[in-house]
Amino acid sequence: MATTKLTKTSAAAHKARDGKRQWLYDGGSVASVPGLALEAAVSGTRTWWYQYRLAGGPSRRVKIGLYPGEYTLDAARKRAGELARQVRAGIDPREALADAERAKASRKTVRDLRDRYMEEHAATKKAASSRRCDEILWDTHILPALGDVAVEAVTVADVGELHHAMRDTPFQANRMLALVSKAFNLASRWGWRDVNARNPADGALHDRYPERKVKRGTALGAEQLRRVGEALDALPPSPARSAFVFFALVGCRPAEACSLRWEDVDLDGRTVHLPESKTGPRSLTLGAPAADLLAALPRDGEFVFPSDRKPGAPVSTLRYVGDAVRKAAKLPAKIRNYDTRHTFISTAHDLGLDDRTAKAVSGHAPPSGAHERYVHRSPQSLVRAADTVSGAMYRALFGGETEARVLPFAEKSGGA
Repeated sequence: MATTKLTKTSAAAHKARDGKRQWLYDGGSVASVPGLALEAAVSGTRTWWYQYRLAGGPSRRVKIGLYPGEYTLDAARKRAGELARQVRAGIDPREALADAERAKASRKTVRDLRDRYMEEHAATKKAASSRRCDEILWDTHILPALGDVAVEAVTVADVGELHHAMRDTPFQANRMLALVSKAFNLASRWGWRDVNARNPADGALHDRYPERKVKRGTALGAEQLRRVGEALDALPPSPARSAFVFFALVGCRPAEACSLRWEDVDLDGRTVHLPESKTGPRSLTLGAPAADLLAALPRDGEFVFPSDRKPGAPVSTLRYVGDAVRKAAKLPAKIRNYDTRHTFISTAHDLGLDDRTAKAVSGHAPPSGAHERYVHRSPQSLVRAADTVSGAMYRALFGGETEARVLPFAEKSGGA
């Protein structure tokens, strides 16, 4: 093959002629690398190649990269020198490149780890609310920073940089560390990384940010509850309104009321089973007002509180009802729907219920301890406790006897 003195000037001027691609081969200077060639295609693209021949084999070419965007002349000569050393060692550069591409295609990235973590761990071992928190951390923070990095290539420094980048939200930053640590422990179990390698998110290797302890939630007073009841009475009837009243009477989480299915309601046994909750599957005991409310509702579909906007779906949120109630009842802006749950628990304690019974009635995780594992409340005692607390909540909201306020799902209102 003919060679020429390849320079930056000749490379820049090299182009196809007469509708045919042209080749420019390196040679004529001490910096030249035999076998390096610059192809000028008819399309205008110029590409570096390295041409070689293994002992007893045919002449072959392997692509180095585009000129000038990927490789300048100096960079192309450096890469060609590396390929020449492979040839002298008996390694076929094309085969070596193909092996590297196959290894790259089969490697597991942090994005792959996210998918398997969510499918095999979070989906089976975490509650829906916890899964949503994990998804936010993965998709908003972890993947943008590390998504395309191979699992085995993630370093302590990589995780440390991400942790530092999240320093303005210390709670989220520390949760990210815990999530990545768990995911990499699973990656080791799945054979995606060396089981003896140090977990890059190991808590001993990172300084967690101090988390400001904020007391969240408040219990509503008697006058505030009365105004809430008046505000609820003034709302047009809707599934969302009834769901709000229900969760106020049982002390559950708002999302648990929204997603309640008829198949999980046992009015005779005065219980509601929650297959998915923040603390795992559990049951709620229904006080008389809550049981009466459910008994009066129409059973028109799968969900107890069906959406009035999306057929076959449950009420999606109680935020709009809560906003309307808060405004009409003139409650402080800091009051949240969840504070109704705080009020239910506080009412239970004010009525003299012991801590374990109060938590059992409202669906909180029971107190821990060896003694507590041997203490069991009978269903009858839980029903009596639920009647007491639910009745007190009903009277505080609506006054009079504990007869549930049930409005038909006739009129529509926003928020479902």
